[in-house]
Amino acid sequence: MRILFICPYSWEYGGPPKVVFDLSEVFLQSDTNTVAIASVCLKNQKTYTLADKVDLHEFKGSFLSKIWPYFSFKLFFWLLKNAKKYDVIHVHGIWHFPSFVPFVIKSKAKKVLSVHGMLEPWGLQKGAFKKKLFSFLFQKRILKNCDVIHVLKTSEKNDVEQFLGAGSMKSIKVIPNGLKINEFSLNTIQSGVFREKYQLQSSP
Repeated sequence: MRILFICPYSWEYGGPPKVVFDLSEVFLQSDTNTVAIASVCLKNQKTYTLADKVDLHEFKGSFLSKIWPYFSFKLFFWLLKNAKKYDVIHVHGIWHFPSFVPFVIKSKAKKVLSVHGMLEPWGLQKGAFKKKLFSFLFQKRILKNCDVIHVLKTSEKNDVEQFLGAGSMKSIKVIPNGLKINEFSLNTIQSGVFREKYQLQSSP
């Protein structure tokens, strides 16, 4: 399976790049999968850590990014030429230009969109006028045209349904982010280290 993640893949963008990194590692455990990332980075942003065997296609944002976040003509024309090469296009986040492009370019790829909490009430209040305008022009239509909308929890599903109207999306799946349990194993911490560091007495 050929998978293309679309995400502003920088440290400054927050949590979504970490999710893309982890998903890439999991998908590439199968030799039959290939993974690529299409990203737009703004000036002075640092590219996020890349998993092994992942192809990164990175484009610079244009001056129009001040109006429409992460706007890039080069990304548009690259996707116009290359979207047909992928079986799945997985978009991370909404409101930004890269999340719009796959839905105006013809391809047979299945479209998956992870909302990443961007429809929570507090988030909608930030830049409310622009988001209301974008919602009217394209954002609701994009979400309704997804093959799958991915949310992390039931409350996020409720936010999507409230935004679109219940029953208006084809498929919405609640799938929490995964954790690498071995990274949080208590066996890696020697007994007594914490108490010794902070000069705490042992429990009676």
